[in-house]
Amino acid sequence: MKKLFWTLFAFLLSVTGFAQIKMGLKVAPQLNWSVVDNKTTSTFGTRLNVSYGLMMDYYFTDNYAIGTEVLVQTLGANLTLPANQYTSLTFKSTNQTYAAVSDLKYDYQLTYIHIPILLKMRTKSIGSTRIYGEFGTSASFLTKAKANLEHTQFSVSNINVNDPDKSDEYVLAPNNYQDDVANLMLSLIFGAGIQYNAFGNSLLIAGVRYDSRYTNLYDESSWRTKVNGLALNMGLLF
Repeated sequence: MKKLFWTLFAFLLSVTGFAQIKMGLKVAPQLNWSVVDNKTTSTFGTRLNVSYGLMMDYYFTDNYAIGTEVLVQTLGANLTLPANQYTSLTFKSTNQTYAAVSDLKYDYQLTYIHIPILLKMRTKSIGSTRIYGEFGTSASFLTKAKANLEHTQFSVSNINVNDPDKSDEYVLAPNNYQDDVANLMLSLIFGAGIQYNAFGNSLLIAGVRYDSRYTNLYDESSWRTKVNGLALNMGLLF
């Protein structure tokens, strides 16, 4: 037991002796696409979105770090509910009812606070460049959920889907589907790229990151859909 204790103590001393923290800014254009896991809805196409914010890497050795970020992330998603899944849509404010004569389409514009936790590994310097890889998980917290709703008989824009204004409240019959989006989404992250020592100890970052979500975008159980993404990470660590 004593041997194990002193081994761990020596390791912690060596890690603390090297440890350095680097902080910086990043922006990440990304392509997002929806993966449907139900028999009710359909989605189409990819969406170009962006995330931006702060990042921090804690290097406990020269080649290994724990990284985290706090990002504002926009997400777009499309969903179509086939006509045979409901019989009518009624707006509460006017008591106006529309028959389900064709597909009902949602165009979501969402904003999340995205916080990943990552293990980062990088090679030794090759000139001024290092190659890195990263793996981790993330949590995304909803801050805004807007949607445009389209039907052959009407079109409504900029609905706050999770908390609609009185004029935008409506009921989908017969099952009164809940079109709220999730307040929390979790994902796995894989990525790789390069670090370039541009000046002093500052590092320019360029890489790609795959974000694979394993929780659903919609609260409605019969609308099970996940949104994955491929991002181009660009940033500067000081």
